[in-house]
Amino acid sequence: MEYRENPYTQRAQEFFRDNVYPETVKTPRLPKILSVVLMVVVVGFVSTGILFIAFNKNAENQYRRNDPTPQKVINRSKRSKTKVTTYNELGQMRPITRAPSETEAGTVMVVTPWFSFPDDDTPLYEEISQKDRLIKSIIFEYFTTHTKEELLLTGEKKIKEELTEQINEQLVMGKITKLYFDEYQFFQ
Repeated sequence: MEYRENPYTQRAQEFFRDNVYPETVKTPRLPKILSVVLMVVVVGFVSTGILFIAFNKNAENQYRRNDPTPQKVINRSKRSKTKVTTYNELGQMRPITRAPSETEAGTVMVVTPWFSFPDDDTPLYEEISQKDRLIKSIIFEYFTTHTKEELLLTGEKKIKEELTEQINEQLVMGKITKLYFDEYQFFQ
């Protein structure tokens, strides 16, 4: 068998030799710009996520979970052995927190407290009704003797526990079981 050269091979070699481009081929700028924009967006999402995770504890202090409604508390207690009723006639209170310094003013708060107590305790209900103003003054005084920062650091749960204890110290016929807030906000 005899080897013959392909006639098209020589033509192809001549074509590629004659059509070599001396300058570099420019790629369009659009893909480069899109990749930069995509990188910025990805870095933005990642940094936002990191900041959210890092400062999530502070965010929890500024937002509160709503307490259950009085009716929900009563309904839950019906399923348990200890039935409770609620006293929600204290109304909305607007105490001003203690000023953090002599040059600054205190912060106005809006607090709407209510509490639960045993369902069948009529003497306790009558005592609470008679000591309505005393209970309001205990709650009002508590908030006016603390700064906003102290209250935020203490936390709403601990505040409720301390107020429940102070109110129960003034009651003779029985004890309230738990204190709730319909509203609990600071105003600037």
